[in-house]
Amino acid sequence: MASRAEKLNLFLRFDAGGLDGLGHTKRSIELARELKKKFNVIICITEKSKKFISRNNFKFLFKKKNEKEENYLLRISNKYKDPILYVDKNYQYSKKFLKIINKKYKQIFFYQNFSKGIQKQNIIIDPTPNINSSINLKEKFKQNRIYSGNKYLIVPKTTSIKKGNYLGISLGGSDPKNISIKLLKFLIKIKWRFSTYLFIGPFFKFKKEINNLNLPKNIKIYQFNKKKFQSSRLAICSPGVTAFELLAQNVFSLYISHTKRHFNLGNYIEKKFKFSKNLNVFNKVKINYFSNMLNYYWNNEKIIKKKVSNKKLNIFDNSCKNVLDVIINETIKK
Repeated sequence: MASRAEKLNLFLRFDAGGLDGLGHTKRSIELARELKKKFNVIICITEKSKKFISRNNFKFLFKKKNEKEENYLLRISNKYKDPILYVDKNYQYSKKFLKIINKKYKQIFFYQNFSKGIQKQNIIIDPTPNINSSINLKEKFKQNRIYSGNKYLIVPKTTSIKKGNYLGISLGGSDPKNISIKLLKFLIKIKWRFSTYLFIGPFFKFKKEINNLNLPKNIKIYQFNKKKFQSSRLAICSPGVTAFELLAQNVFSLYISHTKRHFNLGNYIEKKFKFSKNLNVFNKVKINYFSNMLNYYWNNEKIIKKKVSNKKLNIFDNSCKNVLDVIINETIKK
């Protein structure tokens, strides 16, 4: 990688929507800007994902409608000689498929993906180690090189924002489990009287259900606005990239998870940073518990301010560079 003309081609595979939400998109674009310094970056996504990428200074290879993931990665592997593949996507790649595709790519990196089929030559980047307590990842992937820890945790940069006096709720770009409706019904039932904004994402499919609710005047519905959500006095969200962004803004959050995996991540964040409360998976959250936690943290702002006094989370600042270094070093070795 001595000169600009000799840059290696790197396929950055991610998607927006569904279980990927918008978090994979946000952090992948953050990383892409750093990767461009050393690689020819080609963004590999579905057509519908492109509209969430505001920057036009990247090359794209789109996945065709109804094209299988495996066929897509095989097809694009022939576009360039010895490409590198970096995957940040919730998908279970099989052992049979990865045996085939490893012959097509110079190197394959997996970010927060522990597919059953990962081969010993593949590199794993695990920014939130040990979130799945049921699996000993180090034992399962003992033949792999695993880069673990917060230094690889990619969180989109934001400027400091003045806080408002409202409860902010956002359950991701799609909210596939429809947690938003459940929370609105909880708030109505407990007669929550404080100003509340529910932010719905671009993939949200339950607007009709919301319109059928008799919402009190203190609860407003908005299209997702990052700055406004991060200005919340207290937030409710699911564990993921958004949760880390709120941490960086010193916004205390209550986590409600879409899946057990998200719940494990919520436990990790709560224990590691001590500035959030992990409630449960959405279908296990009971109204009385929710009400108690919400009222406790809303009414004890002094406790939250005390917790934040020494909490300047700048640990995310060099994460993209750290991931870039891993890719460079592992590619040179091969």
